[in-house]
Amino acid sequence: MEEIRKIYMHLKGKKPARSWEIINESINKEPFDIKVKALHDWKKSTVHASFQHLQQSMKEEDIDLHILCQISREFQKEFDQSKEKLLIRPSSTITKLLPDHIGIQTFQLGIELGLSVVKMQHIAMNHVTNLRGQTEEVLNTWRTLPEATYEVLVNALHRLDLSSVLSYITYEEALEEILKVGLERKVEVGLEEQIEVELEDLVEVELEEQIEIGLGEQVKERIIQDIEISQILDYMMSHLVISSDDRRRIEQHAGQDDQNKALLEVVKKRGESTYTVFVDALRISGYTDLADELKRDSHEEGSNEALEPPPNEGLSEWNVPVYKVRLQKNYSNIVHCINHENIVDHLISCDILTIADSQMINACPAQIQKNRKLMDILLHGSEKGFIEFLKSIREDSVTTELAEEIESTLVTSRDISIMQGCYK
Repeated sequence: MEEIRKIYMHLKGKKPARSWEIINESINKEPFDIKVKALHDWKKSTVHASFQHLQQSMKEEDIDLHILCQISREFQKEFDQSKEKLLIRPSSTITKLLPDHIGIQTFQLGIELGLSVVKMQHIAMNHVTNLRGQTEEVLNTWRTLPEATYEVLVNALHRLDLSSVLSYITYEEALEEILKVGLERKVEVGLEEQIEVELEDLVEVELEEQIEIGLGEQVKERIIQDIEISQILDYMMSHLVISSDDRRRIEQHAGQDDQNKALLEVVKKRGESTYTVFVDALRISGYTDLADELKRDSHEEGSNEALEPPPNEGLSEWNVPVYKVRLQKNYSNIVHCINHENIVDHLISCDILTIADSQMINACPAQIQKNRKLMDILLHGSEKGFIEFLKSIREDSVTTELAEEIESTLVTSRDISIMQGCYK
């Protein structure tokens, strides 16, 4: 605790001693919570919070820098379960089985699973005296994220020294039962290849039918007629559920309504994770009423989560480069933060872009459209282009931290699997 106090006092610019007292006066005196609150308070009080500042403060306070290596290193462990099972999206059963075994480490679990400090604070306030309720909401919130898999959950529990809890995870997969029944029928009738094809078609058709339920005719018509999808596409690309190729195919249509129809077709075919991200994208883009209606309709008809195929089932063998995943996970931040001019000049000097590319970018009317065009070129380019792009934005003091964020972006097997799904 003394180490984090020294770091905080060094980093905090305004009244650090009083701020530290306020943090320690909180009701929950758990060491982890105090550490997280201290770092979060520093981060939100400055626009330039970065690992470099943290590293420098630790050096000056003579604190072991290997702690930072542990933070940024992805946990690696041999698992008892197959890779296919670990990549499954967890069923709702975990929210019933696990809360009794997490104890007072709910806040830590949420952070390890990727929820923000602000989100965890909201959850804690919703369940002030109900620890089980907190844990259930943490797990339910996490399950809605595109990257939620059993692998992520198991890694988080290992990092929290809660390995004993693993025995309560059932690795449920409703699709497995569908395939099992189909295989039994296949043996009975002796039509192996035909049943395999029919099972694949059944899963695909039922997925589309359930998404179609959420997208009722009236709601679908409102989406086609009323929404502007540029920001929605930014959000969905950042969550990896659509690719740069998808975006090209959608935006090749001249009319907004035709673009919206093309997007809805992608959402309908990709399954629940894409549908969930689409609903969230509507909400953050200001279409709250549509998002609420889609979410309500989906809940009334029942989740189609159980029917979603395993992430690698039937996917292309195309291997997604890690740099493209990092670039796309930061898509929204990039297009809203950068100024393209110096970047384009640098990329031309490195033979990454041509004069024709520059003219095509500059032909876009608005800055954000120029940035999107640049990102489209980079996402269809080579790793050298990615490296030179990082060099360029690192040289600009305004975007130095953005370069660091992109370079340190964690890429999981789930991320790669989701992106592969765009090339099915």
